[in-house]
Amino acid sequence: MEFASLPPIIEHVPAVVFRLSHKKDNWSTWFVTQNISMYGYTADEFMSKTKNWFDIVHPDDRVYVSKTVSDYEAHNINFFKLYYRLVKKNGDTIPITEYNTVNRDEDGNILCYDTVILSNSDNESNQQLIDNHYRQQIVLNDILMSLHDSDLDHALQIILDRTGAYLDTSRALLFKDSPDHKTCKVVYEWCNKDISSVMALDYSITYSTGMPEIYIALQTTGSLLVNFGEIPENCKEEFDAEGLIASAIFAIYLNGDHYGFVCFDDCVIERKWDEDTVRFLKNISNLISTVLVRQNAAEKQKAYEAVLNNMESYIFVNEQKLQRIIFANRAFRNAFDMDCIGKDPALYFSIDFKQKQEEKGKTTYPEFYSEKTGKWLSVSSEQMTWIDGNKVQLITAVDITERKMMELELIKAKERAEESDLLKSSFVANMSHEIRTPMNGIIGFSQLISKEIMSEKGNKYLNIINDNCNMLLKLIDDIIDISKIDSQQMKIALQPCDLNNFLDELYIFYDQILSKKNKVEFVMGEMPGHCANILTDPIRLRQILGNLIDNAIKFTDVGFIKVDCVISGDGLIHFTITDTGIGIPENKQKIIFDRFRQVEDDYIRNPSGTGLGLAISKSLVSLLGGTIDVVSTSGEGSAFHFSIKYLPVE
Repeated sequence: MEFASLPPIIEHVPAVVFRLSHKKDNWSTWFVTQNISMYGYTADEFMSKTKNWFDIVHPDDRVYVSKTVSDYEAHNINFFKLYYRLVKKNGDTIPITEYNTVNRDEDGNILCYDTVILSNSDNESNQQLIDNHYRQQIVLNDILMSLHDSDLDHALQIILDRTGAYLDTSRALLFKDSPDHKTCKVVYEWCNKDISSVMALDYSITYSTGMPEIYIALQTTGSLLVNFGEIPENCKEEFDAEGLIASAIFAIYLNGDHYGFVCFDDCVIERKWDEDTVRFLKNISNLISTVLVRQNAAEKQKAYEAVLNNMESYIFVNEQKLQRIIFANRAFRNAFDMDCIGKDPALYFSIDFKQKQEEKGKTTYPEFYSEKTGKWLSVSSEQMTWIDGNKVQLITAVDITERKMMELELIKAKERAEESDLLKSSFVANMSHEIRTPMNGIIGFSQLISKEIMSEKGNKYLNIINDNCNMLLKLIDDIIDISKIDSQQMKIALQPCDLNNFLDELYIFYDQILSKKNKVEFVMGEMPGHCANILTDPIRLRQILGNLIDNAIKFTDVGFIKVDCVISGDGLIHFTITDTGIGIPENKQKIIFDRFRQVEDDYIRNPSGTGLGLAISKSLVSLLGGTIDVVSTSGEGSAFHFSIKYLPVE
């Protein structure tokens, strides 16, 4: 809620209310109540910037006030009090207490202060209180300023030194609990002059026997005040051992867990702990807890850094909201930028780290080539809680140059292999064609010679030559076909075909061949049975059927070989070639359509051929838009099923 909507309320508050902002010591007034008139000023003087808040702070108090505000800002403290002297417009000086509330934006940046000023000049006791507060503020400010220039371990000693000296107490001690919280031991100590050290005795105190009442108080209220003459009965032995007559004891916590306690002991002064001193010591104990948290975080950070700095991968921590690097390991800094802390990761990576981060697991990004490192990098990030408790991105960039180069080399090798394969296929096709031409000549002239030679023996020899030439010609044709398929030169030529006539011619051809094998019958099973004029490639269809029937003839010695043909309404023609041959073992049925693979077994007496026939048939069926498979039982025969697409002749 803006102050502009509140004047009717706050103008009745018996105090001066400011809303302020500043750059260094240049303070601007956003709002001030009319009650500023009690000090002789008008609100218009501040709103018109004739005056600002810092002008009414006593000149001797300005350095102290400025440092105190800076320290509270540095420690992200949002509520605090200031004690200083205000200069009235007539020149009089008056002690005041100022209550401050810090307003921040969503990123934690300070927008302004809401400030309430109350006069403390009512009576002499108030003046004494102001003096005490003023001295306490100086002590706190002195401690905070000292902490800036000290390591965190020394900082705890500074707090005890400054506080003990201010109180003029006998000792200021920080006790740390054992892991089981049953005993405690002094870890830091300040002693006044002529007071002996208890830390030097190096002993532990058992809570349950040495000071049970203190332990109960620390676990419940968090503090125990022992005034002079009021030592608890069950603590007298411990107090007498250390010569104590009074003590103020406060629990210390580390990240919400009980760490131990701080105590301010008196061996000389018959002390009665007043409320204002207790309030001050609670602030001191809170400050100790804050230093311990920072110390613990620093130790964790050292452990984190030790682990991450020993990793070869490039690792950094990104504060995603502000897009800035808050930690980078040694490998990252050496490769990218030794002065990268606080900079935008976009300076080093062409990756949008602002995109939604997976809550669990890793978010991966596209691999990229880093000009800065000369390496290929694989980048991933995961969300984690950093040492300060904030959510951050832990980003890891792994060098994958070797793998990437292998991938690129494999791609090149594949391209070279494909190019070589095309050249090989083209060569084989051309060479096979060149071999086929003289082969045809040999066959032709052997047939002519057979007509001239009358002897039975001569004709027998020529028939052997002719048969072997035909076998070789079939082998060459297979090689030509597989080469054309590999080089994608195999084309389908659709033309009209009367399927009934086509199958009749097929029957006549194979019936003559099988008539020589007396025990094997060639059978035409189910046929289209009606006008079946279609568009297909009859040459390739004849080749498919020929390969399957030739294969059946090779492995069938008795029974039959049957061809069935059915035209379905889904634009497919279904063929089945069934035989009663030796069949195909189940474990071999998956490989018979592979190139250069033949079923070899003890019962196959004479495996022959290139092993290309079924592979060619499968490729041709695919080119005709169909599929092929086999159903077979070893010793009982096989049934090859294939289908092809067709178009009706208009």
